[in-house]
Amino acid sequence: MKKEILALGFGLVTVLAASTGANAATNGAVCAGGAAGNGTAVTSDASTFVKVGFTPKCSANVHMAFDQDGVALGVSSGSAKGKFTFSGNTNGGAVKAGAQCSAGCTTSDVSTTTATAALNAS
Repeated sequence: MKKEILALGFGLVTVLAASTGANAATNGAVCAGGAAGNGTAVTSDASTFVKVGFTPKCSANVHMAFDQDGVALGVSSGSAKGKFTFSGNTNGGAVKAGAQCSAGCTTSDVSTTTATAALNAS
């Protein structure tokens, strides 16, 4: 649980980090639940919340996805070995437990859809 919260917090805080990479995205899955390492690069865009692109560092077994608009970013995460998803947003949305995963979280539990729900939560 601490790893999911750490990964989620890291995803929310690192929106100001600076780096770029291939296969970059303005929303979608950034951590695939596999081995620890670099996730999918997040690109910057004048019309989105992220103003400086970055590449997140993913913990082992962590699924993480995000979505953004011009004023906020929402993120959803869960562990392949965990029981719950976690989500939050930069618009005053504290990190909170979400849905229960049946047998470890998967990409169906943590997706752009769940990140969009986190983005729109108040």
